[in-house]
Amino acid sequence: MLAFRRGTMLALASACVLLSACGDDDNNTPTNTGTQFTAAEKSALGTAFANTGLIPDDPTASELYGVLLGGVKSYGKITIPAALRDAPTSGLRLANVDGEYDATGLQYLLNISVNGEPAVVGLTAGIVAWSGLNVQASTVNDWISIGASDDTATEFPTEPISGVVPDEVDAEYYLASNQMLYEGISGNASIASSSFGSSSTDCSVDIPDVGHLTCGYRYGSMQGSFDFVGAPISGTGENVTFANTSYDLPAVRVTLSGDFTVTTGVQAAALKGALRKIIQAR
Repeated sequence: MLAFRRGTMLALASACVLLSACGDDDNNTPTNTGTQFTAAEKSALGTAFANTGLIPDDPTASELYGVLLGGVKSYGKITIPAALRDAPTSGLRLANVDGEYDATGLQYLLNISVNGEPAVVGLTAGIVAWSGLNVQASTVNDWISIGASDDTATEFPTEPISGVVPDEVDAEYYLASNQMLYEGISGNASIASSSFGSSSTDCSVDIPDVGHLTCGYRYGSMQGSFDFVGAPISGTGENVTFANTSYDLPAVRVTLSGDFTVTTGVQAAALKGALRKIIQAR
């Protein structure tokens, strides 16, 4: 998911370049509606993401993640061109990644506390992409996650924003064939523009024994670009390079707020950890 860390946000927010009190662009009408998910596709994708570590496979967080994934109703396409970078002078080889991916844009504005203490607050925004979804097996060939968070933000982005990997933007790539997770070590990403309809769909829910979550979905589109180099997090292998890729994707804005109550410190720590892993950029 794509946004900014706190330092960059504070430095530039006064110019209203990033996420400050700039108003809202919700009066625009999105034109990119994408392809509608079927229930089977959404279920299979959620299982694939959980099994490969993109989202937590944790019953403590399953109800909340259901709310988040439930807001995603359509997806579009991005095409990764053959990488244009030369191999680094160190002699390490880079595998060029290219091909067509399904993808969607995500923006979350959050104000969630646990036992009266802030747990997840601020903005997370970005994109997630995948290829080769097998609905019957609930698997994907690979996935890409790009974005970051700002825990001082109180509004959705209304102006173009950009950042550098890995200092301001987190990028990850998972390849199922070798079960390898790659972490972005260089690159750039941006949200050039976004447009969302003025109406909001209520998705509030009572989570048994935890509390009430106030939730709203707003649908639209996001445009921008990214490129990055990813290094294997564990084991050995080539780095992977993603050449500069533009996107124009269906997207969802999700507003979440609530105060959850749990009875023990261990439960509170587990719930806070699950919330952060789901919502915040990694």
